[in-house]
Amino acid sequence: MFAPWFKFLDAQESGISVNEQTGKKRKMDFNEQEVKRCKMQPQDATGRDTDDKPCLSSKKVKEGSPSDEKLEELTRKIGEGWKPLGRRLGFEETELTGFHKENEEYSEKPYQMLLKWKQKGGTSGATYEQEVKRCKMQPQDATGRDTDDRPCLSSKKVKGGSPSDEKLEELATKIGEGWKPLGRRLGFEEAELTGFHKENEAYSEKPYQMLLKWKQKGGTSGATYEILNEALRHRLVNRVDLAEEFCCQ
Repeated sequence: MFAPWFKFLDAQESGISVNEQTGKKRKMDFNEQEVKRCKMQPQDATGRDTDDKPCLSSKKVKEGSPSDEKLEELTRKIGEGWKPLGRRLGFEETELTGFHKENEEYSEKPYQMLLKWKQKGGTSGATYEQEVKRCKMQPQDATGRDTDDRPCLSSKKVKGGSPSDEKLEELATKIGEGWKPLGRRLGFEEAELTGFHKENEAYSEKPYQMLLKWKQKGGTSGATYEILNEALRHRLVNRVDLAEEFCCQ
């Protein structure tokens, strides 16, 4: 099929041949199709992608395995996509059902799944390369901690000393589903958080007993308003309102 007459005029003015212009147009069309393909890849009968090539990007995939804190950050953003993600990471339906039933808080379901994925895969199998196909990670420092842990700007000052048991009890009634992310910021391991969950039937008792343990372990120098303030303001806890209410004056 012949090119329209105005294509020849454009080519003469620009000094580029019609064949070169057509080639560029085809290349642009290919790139647009590639981007569309990457946004929605076809799936086979099992629900797995039939084309696992990564989308075109100038960025490089990080090396190594994501930290637990980065996995926790991902769970706050994955939403209802955590089960499809789990299937891509090799989990069976019975395992996904187990994560769903064993964890009351919604964000804990994908988090425990990702921790299990990391535990099963180790440093060679649970890598950014496998995970980054469906999620973007934010930068971290050499310790694996977030590079932006600064408290929010405030005209108030953080209280000195340690919070009383009564203040901790009051905080426990308001923290809601954020008690486990708060506990991780305060240095508790997953086994300890699971223990607080199983040993206390009343929901508010779970975070209260955790906070009492934190105060007991830290003492007057380690369990301070300053530390609690930073933990509440951490972006994975994101309870600036409670930090202002309980820790500032």
